[in-house]
Amino acid sequence: MLADHPGLERWHASRRQVPAASLDAAERLLLGTCESLASGAAQGVRPWIDSFQRFLRESEAPLRDFLRAETLAQEHDTDLLEIVSEFGEHAARGDAGAPFVAVIRAAAEATGLVALRFLAAWMALNLGALEDCLADCDEVDQPYASVLTIQGQAFNELARPREAIQVLQTAVNLSPNEILAWFQLAKAHHLLDETVPAWAALLECQRLAPQNPEVALFMALVALAKDGDATMHRRAFQELRAHHKMFRGNPDVLFALLNLCLARDAEGDCASVLADGDWDTLKLDRSLVKQLPAVLRGFNEKSWHGAAKDLLTRLTQPVAVAG
Repeated sequence: MLADHPGLERWHASRRQVPAASLDAAERLLLGTCESLASGAAQGVRPWIDSFQRFLRESEAPLRDFLRAETLAQEHDTDLLEIVSEFGEHAARGDAGAPFVAVIRAAAEATGLVALRFLAAWMALNLGALEDCLADCDEVDQPYASVLTIQGQAFNELARPREAIQVLQTAVNLSPNEILAWFQLAKAHHLLDETVPAWAALLECQRLAPQNPEVALFMALVALAKDGDATMHRRAFQELRAHHKMFRGNPDVLFALLNLCLARDAEGDCASVLADGDWDTLKLDRSLVKQLPAVLRGFNEKSWHGAAKDLLTRLTQPVAVAG
């Protein structure tokens, strides 16, 4: 909303009555952005696309004029690229994703700005246009960690992990604190059943975001791979258990913890995990049935008959009805 940018809102009020012919291309672009924001970010996406297309047609020097518009926005306490990214998020959630990507891609070609090329690649990735995402990344001829990270994620989603590793390793070398690059690097190694490097990448993620539950869950999945060791099992259990109370009704978290208990031969921890589950929620999740047999077989192999009985009892108790 334009009201979220009071400096820009004041500028808009001072310029909206000025004849368009007397405004330069940068001012017209910023004015169109303001008017699109004034109608709401979601509703303003298509008007903004139209105004940006008009800017690209009319500007004699798109790079100069876009940078001028960006500077003008900054003078009024606003980041133009952040607004453009916000429009992109709404476009991806609505029905304007394809035209938004098209106009951003055209702008990237006209200006040569890496930030716009990255935005086009990011949008293509979120729209599932993975080959288009890779093509946009290939247009960037200098190594940027953010672009390489998006490229690596697209390679992973296309089941091309070796190519993902190549670009993601460069990304983390360029930017060692880029957590998404480390996370995608862990995924690529995991896809190749390379447990040790996947675990090492996740330790970097954990260093950068010690309280991230997604990292903790992935650590559990990697630790449970065929060549996971006791140190991995112990660390993964500790990290994921710290988040369990926030995800008491999540079957993926529950079964990861139970499988780690089996791997560690920790029957006492198993009882504690079962006691902390939100079983009224868990029983309604159909995915629970898919994971249940393997855990029950594990309990049987270890003669954890009490744990098996406890689990089955909790699953068969009636769902509590609120008074």
